[in-house]
Amino acid sequence: MIGVIGGYGDVGRHAVLSLRRAGQRVRVGGRSATAAAEFLARRLPDDRGVEHRAVDARDTDDVTAFAEGLSVLVNCAGPSHLTGSAAADAAFRAGVDYVDAAGDDALHALLDDGRYRRAGLRAVLSAGLRPGLTGLFPRAVAGWARSAGTTRLHSVTVRTRVLDLFTTASALEYLHGAAAPGAGPRAAWRDGAPRPRALTRRTVTDLPFFPGTSTELPQLSAEDARTARALGVRDGDWLTLVEGEHVLAAFDRVHALPLDEAAARLCGAARLDLAGRSPSVTVAVVVAGEGANGAAVTRTAVLKGTGNAPLSGAVAAHSALSVLRGDVPPGRHFAAEILDAERTLAALTGTSVRDARDARDAQAGQAALAGGRAPAGQPGQPGQPGRASRVAPARWPGPDAPAAVAEPTGQASQVAPEALPGPPGLPGLAGPEAPPGRPAMAGGPGQGAADGPAPCARVELLPDGADPFSPGTDAEEGAL
Repeated sequence: MIGVIGGYGDVGRHAVLSLRRAGQRVRVGGRSATAAAEFLARRLPDDRGVEHRAVDARDTDDVTAFAEGLSVLVNCAGPSHLTGSAAADAAFRAGVDYVDAAGDDALHALLDDGRYRRAGLRAVLSAGLRPGLTGLFPRAVAGWARSAGTTRLHSVTVRTRVLDLFTTASALEYLHGAAAPGAGPRAAWRDGAPRPRALTRRTVTDLPFFPGTSTELPQLSAEDARTARALGVRDGDWLTLVEGEHVLAAFDRVHALPLDEAAARLCGAARLDLAGRSPSVTVAVVVAGEGANGAAVTRTAVLKGTGNAPLSGAVAAHSALSVLRGDVPPGRHFAAEILDAERTLAALTGTSVRDARDARDAQAGQAALAGGRAPAGQPGQPGQPGRASRVAPARWPGPDAPAAVAEPTGQASQVAPEALPGPPGLPGLAGPEAPPGRPAMAGGPGQGAADGPAPCARVELLPDGADPFSPGTDAEEGAL
């Protein structure tokens, strides 16, 4: 049985539902037994595979009692800097493996790796969207690039936009993370090391996959620095795109406010910016390097998800399942450093990168034959080296992009997306129709999701050599 503390909260309920879809028995815990019972009655009525108990996540003895008889304890109660140490200690005392949907560097430093190894126990931290998936996705893209023939990576650029609500716990989590030591705002990875004040804030409009006007905020977190080291890149930029004036204004003011007031300000600002829109997450990763012959190589992939909570809950559930399967060795780990990146993406999207890559390559070949052009990644027409072909990106299936992330018009590259129906059990969301004669997705809905969670994201693999964010990329109205 897997226990989930905060199991009826914003992130925890998605973790619980994902674990039940995977066929795991679940114990749901939280401060209110009534709230837990109401959640189960509403979402999992008459399900004998779940039970609930009241538990105080900050009370080590209480959590130890809750953890008795479990195989894995998942902490989704926040803010994690107030609950993580007690929950992790309780899990260890109960002889239970531990997963934290948040869990920062301070908790990682607090846990004794040797102690976990000697006890044969596992602790997986930062197993959510950010940190977590934002460290796994660049690793997956880098792995795709290497499997396609890239021998050395020089740089990585990661753009992230989260359009969603703040809960009080997630607002406190953000404020705690923003105050943590690190290179911080405007920092970047340069010449193999963090460099403070390397970049500046700027306003961008209708970037590919990021429609509308956003403010681009450079920041290098501890997870970002670890990712840059793991990829072995010389340079790296991590850019957060903020769409909406209220959250941006709150970001600029909250550091001078008392903590509770700052959290309330963030929650209110997010509600105003999200009004009338659907939550969404977009992460775009571009890696650049060279192939065996020394030629420049660029690989781009874009992840779109249905919101912070579904993605965080799914990553936490997948982490628990990975621990349960024995995929994680004893010790304390960050999720992005110990989980298999491609398998994690497959669990979130419902298919594997190989299926998507094969479909993309097949589409590229068909387009080349039909149009007389070389396949993507091959030499283009005379005078047009490196130009991306108009080949639709292959996709890891998942739910279609919600209206909040409708494809932009205006600034666009020569890469056209295809339609993607919603997976079974999730409503299909509106999207453009697929061009006649082309498959809407690689693989099929639900394929490859061995862990069981319903897909909550999709990933688009752009043709080899395509960097839609490059200043030299041709814009084509409506192409994206």
